[in-house]
Amino acid sequence: MKTRIIPCTECREQRRKCISTSTTNCSRCERLGKKCIKPIQKVKLYTEQEIIRGQALQNQVVDLEWAIHQLETQLQSLAHGNQCTNLISHDHQSMFQTVRHQWNIQIKDGTFQLETGIKSITDLLSIQFNSISYLSPLSCYTSSSGSETSSTTGYPESTNESRIIISFGAKVSEGITPFAMKLFAQCTKPNLNGRTVSTLPNHLSLDPKSLVDQLITTYFMCHNEHSALIHQTTFIEKYTVLKDPLQDLISVCICAYVCSVPCNHTHASPLVNKAIGEYFFNLAKSIILDQFDVPEKRLENVIGIGLISKYMRTYLMYHECSKFADLSYQICLDLNEEYKRPALNYRDEVDRAIFSRHVALIMALRRMLQRIFFTDLEDASIHFSNWIALDDEPEKVKKSIRFQNEFFRLMNHPYVGQVLMQVQNAQLGNLSTLTFESIVVLEDVVSEWVSSFPDEFRLCDNIKDVDQCIQAIDQTNEFVLLSAFIQCQLFITNIYSYLLRPVAIGNDYDQLCLRVQQRSFENTRDGCRLLVYAIRRISQIENNGECYYAVSASDFLFCAVDALLLLSSSPNQYIAKESLENLNSCLQDIDRINYIQAHGKHGNFSPFYMRKNVFEDLSVFDFGYYNQYPNPGHTIMYDAAKYIVNLHIEAK
Repeated sequence: MKTRIIPCTECREQRRKCISTSTTNCSRCERLGKKCIKPIQKVKLYTEQEIIRGQALQNQVVDLEWAIHQLETQLQSLAHGNQCTNLISHDHQSMFQTVRHQWNIQIKDGTFQLETGIKSITDLLSIQFNSISYLSPLSCYTSSSGSETSSTTGYPESTNESRIIISFGAKVSEGITPFAMKLFAQCTKPNLNGRTVSTLPNHLSLDPKSLVDQLITTYFMCHNEHSALIHQTTFIEKYTVLKDPLQDLISVCICAYVCSVPCNHTHASPLVNKAIGEYFFNLAKSIILDQFDVPEKRLENVIGIGLISKYMRTYLMYHECSKFADLSYQICLDLNEEYKRPALNYRDEVDRAIFSRHVALIMALRRMLQRIFFTDLEDASIHFSNWIALDDEPEKVKKSIRFQNEFFRLMNHPYVGQVLMQVQNAQLGNLSTLTFESIVVLEDVVSEWVSSFPDEFRLCDNIKDVDQCIQAIDQTNEFVLLSAFIQCQLFITNIYSYLLRPVAIGNDYDQLCLRVQQRSFENTRDGCRLLVYAIRRISQIENNGECYYAVSASDFLFCAVDALLLLSSSPNQYIAKESLENLNSCLQDIDRINYIQAHGKHGNFSPFYMRKNVFEDLSVFDFGYYNQYPNPGHTIMYDAAKYIVNLHIEAK
């Protein structure tokens, strides 16, 4: 007869599998440093009939409490209704009478029908100027009466009558970002391989400790200086005393991260690297799921999820990434209250600094995933808190953190947040709207932000002067300067590339739209040119000890590809031709980066060319085809860009 294993109190409370070892502790308690206590056999204090009778009494108490609550709610509603009736003024009553005469409500076939008399967009916009402001469909753009200057932005606010609404957007078939958003929403499988258990390659399984040592060394040499996600000193102190690194979440997450990005210092081939990364990712996932509700492991879980999120996006695990991001976000909400208290020691300071960096990462990640899956955004905008640099961090890390805080200053600006929300909506292939005032003020905000740069981030005096910028790029050898410049151009290009086709809502605004279109074209064209030039400069000055170009160039270049695709659909043949030439040059640069080299051998069998029109039904897209590539995410983006380019060429 098989002996029944009684779990310890810790595993029983957390509902985890309790595995006995040769010692007195179970394997889980031993790994988490918990005291393993075997439960004492309980003696029944009540008979089964007494228990049933007690439960029945508890149910009666719950029913009575619910009835009392309902009664209190109804009484409060009646009292509130009487107050609201007394507060309605004569002016509001006349307004409601006007609406009542213009809008007719009737019951037909058992349903309510509202006849408004609105038959065109002009009729709809007329409500914007109605004295009942909250009935306006564009009330989000209106300012409070009598206010000449916004208290939050410092910029003058115009009246309703001077607001000019401009619509803009891009079709899914025109840009790579709208298409990728629609496509990645179909990635419902948690893993392309369909496996949850993996093993290391045979020649590496004999000494996994050496492999972990190598990958962690590579991470701090090539990646952490630019991302600053780990405090190196604290981690190394902990890592050197670990008995088994494969049981440490941060260690295995670092290994999965390194295997998911191009790097010149990983000794294995790209496909072997992919197998190694899959092993460490599954190991990390099992540890997170085992300890996600352990209070002492909250920050560790947040850091681990932040690291493996890169792996999940690389291998198209967007649904799984969304679940982990939500888990991390809930943990962050819990930790945020705790970290508001002053730090007691240096270790507390380290925890708070690292926490602030991962909060920004998780917030941006969740916003991107919410856009992909068309879920409701919980917050209208995101406010980024400044990162804190620690005294013992390398100067490159401190410099990266200082610029990140400068970038947060721009992102937290109210006008920038408003514009970004609409541009991100356009990136989903939807029609978006902005006021002309917002577009004008945005340019002033960006100019003021750039002019206030500290000297350590100022590449040149005027980032709008293309010749001056190119000369400054050729003369610099500093990665931080180039990185800051690239981030500025990315921001400008991402916004203005989606304002290339403005349409004013109303009459007599054609000249205004032409002006917006011309400025958007100039900013997009010059931004793409400078962006690509700065990226190529990094590849020229980078030595064998760094991998910034290999790690970041493909992401930067895909942003340039998106803008160039939108430019190539221009009715101006000269602009379209020039954009296509620059676009093909960018794709060649991406092709030379490690991890994407193999795609050309099988391009004719790509799912993009197996059907006449991919856009008709993305739900049948064959994602499994890309499992043969080391970097499925980038390879799909590459094939999508080439496919859209061919569509543009055929259309012309």
